[in-house]
Formats: sequence, C-alpha cells, structure tokens
Amino acid sequence: MTKKKLPKHQHMFRDTKSGFMFLDYGIRNTRQENYKAEHRYIPPGYCIANADVESVHAMIEQEFFDLETFNEHQDFILKTQVEQYFYNMVRPNFSKKGFFPS
Repeated sequence: MTKKKLPKHQHMFRDTKSGFMFLDYGIRNTRQENYKAEHRYIPPGYCIANADVESVHAMIEQEFFDLETFNEHQDFILKTQVEQYFYNMVRPNFSKKGFFPS
C-alpha cells in the first residue's frame, strides 16, 4: 500500500437497517466523488452498530483485500468502487435473511 501510494485509511458508513455501505478513501478523481467522511464515535444507545461495522470490515478483508492485488492507484480506486457496488447491489446480505441491502 505504501509503495504504490495507496490510501492508508478507510472510512466507512453503513446503514444498519438496510445494510447499505459507503466506502471513502479521501480521494478525488474523475470516477469517485469524495463523500467527505469524518471520523465520529458511535452514538450512545446504538449498541449493535460497532459489531455491525466490525463484521463488514472483516468481510472486506477476507472477500476483497486478501484476494485482490492492485497495480496502481487508479486500479485500486476502480476495484474498490466495484467492490462497493457488488456489496450493495449483488451480494446477498445473510444477516438480513439473504436479501440485498438496496
């Protein structure tokens, strides 16, 4: 990641009801708009939110980052966009009884 100057941090927002996920790497280019994600703590009373976020991070590591290689910066951006689309529109969400997030 460092050698190819890829982002070191990932910001993610996930709607716990629908399961819809947004990834942001703080990058602006012609293919991806920056969501301007800011780090915020999970509000009190949302006890399942942290577990939900952690399960998505584990899934992304196993199903995406552990399997993919990135040739260059633009390749990284394109592949993460495809992964986000796949997660939100194609991959069944088993915690939601196999339904898709959208």
